[in-house]
Order: sequence, then C-alpha cells, then structure tokens
Amino acid sequence: MKTFICEVICLAAALLGQTKIDLRTQSKNVDFSQAPSSIPWVLGAALPANCVVGQAFFNTSAIAGANVFVCTFTNQWTIIGGNGNGPVVTFTTGNGPPQSNCAVGQNLYVDVVNLDLWFCEGTNTWKKSLTTTNIGPFLLTGQNGPGLTPALGNTSLFFNATAKVGQTLDDAGGLSTMVRPTDCSGGNQLMQKINADGTVACANGPTIIVGPQPACTVALRGTISETFSVAGQKDTIAVCLKDATDVFAWRTLY
Repeated sequence: MKTFICEVICLAAALLGQTKIDLRTQSKNVDFSQAPSSIPWVLGAALPANCVVGQAFFNTSAIAGANVFVCTFTNQWTIIGGNGNGPVVTFTTGNGPPQSNCAVGQNLYVDVVNLDLWFCEGTNTWKKSLTTTNIGPFLLTGQNGPGLTPALGNTSLFFNATAKVGQTLDDAGGLSTMVRPTDCSGGNQLMQKINADGTVACANGPTIIVGPQPACTVALRGTISETFSVAGQKDTIAVCLKDATDVFAWRTLY
C-alpha cells in the first residue's frame, strides 16, 4: 500500500511540474479546428536573415496579401500569394546568387548581399539583370566616374556628373562618351554634326537675312533672304545663286 501511495504522489508531482509539451514528439493528429484562436505563424516586422526549408513567417510590416513567406531553400524566403488570374510572380531574397529552381517569367530574386537582381530566363536558369557597384542602391545618375569594370561581356552605363555627359564602360576598360547636346543657336549655326568620338559640334548652315535684300554677290552665295510683306501681299523667300553665265542674283523660291 505504501508503495502504491508513493507512486501516485510521484505521478501527480510529475504532472504538476510539466507545464509545456513538445507537439512534435508528444502529440498525434493535432487538430486546432475547435480551438478558440490559433496563430500558426512566427510573427515579425522583418524577415529573419536565416531560415530552414519549410519554415514559415508572417511579416507584419508588409502590405496586406503579401505577408506570408516560406523558406524554399536554405536562407531564402519566398512570398506566398496570388489572385488566381494567371501566373504569380514570386519574389525571393537570399544571400548571394540564387540556388533554387525557377519557372520562366514567374521568379525574381534579390541578392541582399551584392544588391543584384535576378530573373528566371529559362527553366531553372537564372540570369542577372541588374548589377550595382556593391556599395549601395543602384543609381544611374550623379556618379562622377564609372566605378568598377563590368564582368566579361557586360557594359556599364553611368552619368558623369563632372563632365555632364553619359558614358559607357566595357569589360576591357574602354570608356566611351555618349552624344552630348550642343547649343548651335548663334552665328547661323542651326545644324549639328556627330563626330567620330561621339561628341557633337555645330555645323555651319546657310545665312538667313530678314528684311531688305542687299546686292547678291559671291560673298553672299547661298544666303537666304526672307521678306515679310504687309497685309494683302505675299511674303517672299529667295536665295543668292549664280546662273550658267556666272551672274549672281536673287532667285525667288516663293
């Protein structure tokens, strides 16, 4: 009898001392359908840096409908969502280049270490679409120099804030300057020409005279004359040229 009483007391003490159970090893056929409330997610305002495959997370700072993430590859979170109207574009983040499988046109990946953007070019084939200088957010304008030489087969585009021109840098370190607009409004230089090095220069155009016509001489050869008439009379336009006998005169065009 004393032994039985001791066993009962010890069992009761053990039951009272156990305040938490391990659902993974101490439960079977867990059903929360009748529970007053249930929160099956880990909650937080930012995705954890690390995760294991199958882990789920509810991001409380994300917009409604884009809160649930699952770990589809070690340390890579994938957002879960969609509206049933077609393929869902899945955004995934991780440390370094993507390692998981992907479907064409349905997967985007951001490397949070190198700040690179990848998209799924072919089945399980990732392609880097945007590379930054690895020192901050990608900026197209305001940079004073080309920074790092791009990888083999790539060309970087940047805006040189010192020279006020757009420039490109190829994988061999070759620097090229893009077309730079030039003000050619003065001195009758109404046209521009693009030089072999990509720069723009003003090109001499025809001289235009507005008002009374001076004498047409070899000095004014090619000059255009515009005369604006009063109401009831037409305007005229003429050009100073010579004929077959080498006589210079104003040739009326209109």
